[in-house]
Amino acid sequence: MKYVIVSTAVTDKTYQYGRTTPTINLGGAGTYALAGVKIWTDEVTLVTGVGADFASVHGKWFEENGLVMDQLQVKDEKTPTTIVKYFEDGERKETPAFGTNHYRLMEATVDDIQATLHSDVKGVYIFKEADLEFWYAVSQLKQNHRFTLMWEINADSAVFDQIAHVKGIAEKVDIFSINRTEAHSLLHKESINEMITEFKSWNTPLIFLRDGARGAYMIYEDECVHVPPVKNAKVVDATGGGNSSSAGVLYGVCEGYSPYDSGVIGSISASVCLEQQGVPQHLDSEIRKRANELLQDMRWK
Repeated sequence: MKYVIVSTAVTDKTYQYGRTTPTINLGGAGTYALAGVKIWTDEVTLVTGVGADFASVHGKWFEENGLVMDQLQVKDEKTPTTIVKYFEDGERKETPAFGTNHYRLMEATVDDIQATLHSDVKGVYIFKEADLEFWYAVSQLKQNHRFTLMWEINADSAVFDQIAHVKGIAEKVDIFSINRTEAHSLLHKESINEMITEFKSWNTPLIFLRDGARGAYMIYEDECVHVPPVKNAKVVDATGGGNSSSAGVLYGVCEGYSPYDSGVIGSISASVCLEQQGVPQHLDSEIRKRANELLQDMRWK
């Protein structure tokens, strides 16, 4: 596989704002990122731990969408369940139903990642906190295998007292993905322009600054371009928008698209993943055709 996604696959119990009954679907940052790349190519795999029950609960989705499960490692009897609660302002809180230790048990190790690497791997997406030991080991893998590496920061690490660690890691990857709320917490900057100015000073080749329904910013060298969202996108469930868009950007960069067009690919990936509760049920040729038509319409003219 040319693209490796490193993050979780879970069952999401999602409470939209004002509702007392949850929807229950396959979710997790890894699953949404997987979908974000699968929209464009079949050459993608997910690396994570799961429960022994995962194949019976969620295996059908992988099978129907032609996605392999050979890098899903059984690490417990139960697959994690995440309680996702949305608030009036659109923010959300995610709580592991079986506890933090059970959730962390599922996280892919450096050895798990290394087992997926070969000469054809172009890009690796990792959703993770600022774990210095982990990222040092991953940087060694990057040097040895020469893939393009994206880090989407876990919100737990997007805090001002960790900025030195975060910046140090971000400057060792190729693409750093963060949303506006996380950037505010990390940088203690109020405006989007202040955030962009700060990120321009980082020695990271590309920073993908996500701004929700307002689109995103591609920050590279001394440049910054705004990428719009997909017009009239149907938003049913925003849970996986950041993960799917980030992984879409990774795909775009690895395939040689410009920063702007890579951002457009990210916007399209997100739009597909926002149209229903949970991940899209069908990631088929029709979805790919629609995505490519949107890309041709939205690309830099």
